[in-house]
Amino acid sequence: MSNARNLANLLGTSATIPAGKVVTASLPAGTVVQCVVTSDTSVHSNSSTSSYTELCETLFTPHDDNNKLLIEAQLGEPDIATGRGFARVYYGSSANQYSQEVVRICSEFGRGENYEAESHTQNIIVRSPLINANHNSMSGARYYGIAMINQVSGTFRIGNGVHHKLTIWEIAA
Repeated sequence: MSNARNLANLLGTSATIPAGKVVTASLPAGTVVQCVVTSDTSVHSNSSTSSYTELCETLFTPHDDNNKLLIEAQLGEPDIATGRGFARVYYGSSANQYSQEVVRICSEFGRGENYEAESHTQNIIVRSPLINANHNSMSGARYYGIAMINQVSGTFRIGNGVHHKLTIWEIAA
């Protein structure tokens, strides 16, 4: 049978490889096993110094807890308004668990600014180092998201129609 026929049989009628057709454990180290992206274009603001505002969140399940994860987060057009912001990528075994930080996106964003007018800036993008898929004893499905909080009195805003985006790559170990 030709390689083209084998591939056609493997793919079936869909455009993606059906579950169970590729043994992820046999992939060479460094291969991207999966990539999950979630985004949001809403304007979010936070005037609280004690509670987080979620920008976006996704449920993620690694194919193999021995693999590595690379996480990239983008804050769309931060606007300090009158506050000073802090944002992080978080994880948890259930939704909205903001206290478990994977990587900090920014800290004290807007410190030293003149608050007489709004101050819009370019997107902020950060990547984590490669982390173990089973970091902090996590196993199986878990949530990852981006959340922000204000650090002083005033308001910290993110948005104005620009994407906040969270991308998670699982990479074969």
